[in-house]
Amino acid sequence: MAPGGASRRACHSSIRKQGRLRHPSQTRPTRHKPILLALGLLFLACIAACNGKGGATGGIRFDPLLGGLTTLVTADGKITAVIPEGAFTEKVELTFANVTERDMAVPGPEGRSLLMAVEFSAKVEKQAEPDDGGEDGEEEAPAVATPASEVILAAPVEITFELDAQLPGGFSLPIYKLNQNSGRYEAAEVSGAVSEDGTELTFSLEEFGSFAIFSLLPSEIPPPAPTGLALLAASTQVRKLAWEEVTMGGAVGYNLYRSPEGQDSFSKVNTDVLSATLYSDQLTQEGGYLYRVTSVNDSGMESEPSAEVQSPAVDFDIAFTFGENELDSPISLAVDETGRLIYIADAGKQQVKVFSLDGAFISSIAKYGVKPARQPSSVDFDADGNLLYIVEQGFWSVFILDADNDYSLVGTFGTEGEAHREFLAPSAVLALAGQVLVADSALSTIQSFTPLGVYLDTIALPGAGEGQLDGPASLAHGGSGSVLIADTNNGRVQVFSQELVFESSVELAVEDGGPLEQPLGIASDFRGRLYVSDTGNWRVVVFDSSGALLFHFGSEGGLMVEFHEDGPAGLAIDSTTGYLYVCDPGNQRIAVFKS
Repeated sequence: MAPGGASRRACHSSIRKQGRLRHPSQTRPTRHKPILLALGLLFLACIAACNGKGGATGGIRFDPLLGGLTTLVTADGKITAVIPEGAFTEKVELTFANVTERDMAVPGPEGRSLLMAVEFSAKVEKQAEPDDGGEDGEEEAPAVATPASEVILAAPVEITFELDAQLPGGFSLPIYKLNQNSGRYEAAEVSGAVSEDGTELTFSLEEFGSFAIFSLLPSEIPPPAPTGLALLAASTQVRKLAWEEVTMGGAVGYNLYRSPEGQDSFSKVNTDVLSATLYSDQLTQEGGYLYRVTSVNDSGMESEPSAEVQSPAVDFDIAFTFGENELDSPISLAVDETGRLIYIADAGKQQVKVFSLDGAFISSIAKYGVKPARQPSSVDFDADGNLLYIVEQGFWSVFILDADNDYSLVGTFGTEGEAHREFLAPSAVLALAGQVLVADSALSTIQSFTPLGVYLDTIALPGAGEGQLDGPASLAHGGSGSVLIADTNNGRVQVFSQELVFESSVELAVEDGGPLEQPLGIASDFRGRLYVSDTGNWRVVVFDSSGALLFHFGSEGGLMVEFHEDGPAGLAIDSTTGYLYVCDPGNQRIAVFKS
């Protein structure tokens, strides 16, 4: 315990701050104000007279006719008693003492050490009976002290310990009473409430005596709450969550709790205690939810709940996957809505694979004229769907094929280098009306060309400012003719106008689960929603037309709504069905999501 020795100022300060512990009571009658002032001065004088070794505050007279509350504080300010109105029916003298040092050697419950002890006693003064031979007019007989056992405690007294040894907050702790016959502290069928910060213990007494609190056994101490609760994967019917392992307090498992968004009705998700720090919640109803998790020790004691994590409603769920037997490393794709086909650049297979939109394999493009494909990285169509553009990193070029004539070679442009019409790592192609854009992830530029490959302009240069790029990985059509650019190493998506002038950038704020890490694929739907392959976080993030986060889904793992550790890559939207096609190169497949 901290040393005692409270000065009059310190005790007075301690008394004032205890007002928050008082019971509700009636207002004192105005006629008693002079008496109350005198009582308060007497009380402070008693406190100031105490020594600093945890002794009693001294006696204080309590008059039930005064009404209101009376507060007693030990000399060291560690223990406070709040005595409510009506606690006594007679005038009494109360004594209150911190006896922790005195009782350190007193036996208590086995295996526990004394934390703090207090002695609360009282005596009542009664008139002595006059002698039988007394005559009228004689002086009153002197008052005699009646022992505490005869003092009636008509209402509970509230005791508060200010603890030096911090305890786990927000739970109950047993109180022990000194048995005068056995000389031991024994269970008193009284429990105290530990404050949320673990620094105070409050309980009520209905009798006098010496009372104490003792240290907890390890099995009685709740484990700490888990930290780092995060939403990893989300779909309409599945939410995957993870949290940090709790290694203290004897934690052996966890309980996960869920509440529908907008309500405060958390219910436990799991039936048995969870041993892992990862859980996939299979939902029976769509919508948004809040989650929190607790840890549990081997005695079944549960921690306080963790911080909550929000899982907004998701309107995309897995529809099907395809390509597991035909694909090796699909990284980019484009949808031919007229022919109802999807073209997939598969660098691992060194081919462009052609499938129907329902996932049936159609054919492979393994040559550009007489040249064998080496490392296709991106594909796109012109506005009429006649010309197919394939970015080929193995040749530092873009090949133009006739989609209506057995993919015969129409032309090619680009060669290795850093000048105009040259590439070091061409990464994406996008066909616009009257021109074609090509991104280079090594040069961090975007060049524009005529549909047949004549150089027009360079519209973006390296850097981290507005309209500047670092490692752009893909291009896509946005709303109102705008162009979307996955500015991969800058962790953002940039929006250029139809005139190819910078308009805005879209990033994921840290507080919303971000930032974006290595965004590779991008796509936009007819509502103006932006889809981003947040590859470094193994998920797809969805923004509204203003760039505000809507939701995200996916994580690293093997569930249908999860992606391989390589993360998702290219994206494409079929505007007819609204289906979202996602390249999952590590799992050698295309995952298709539906609204």
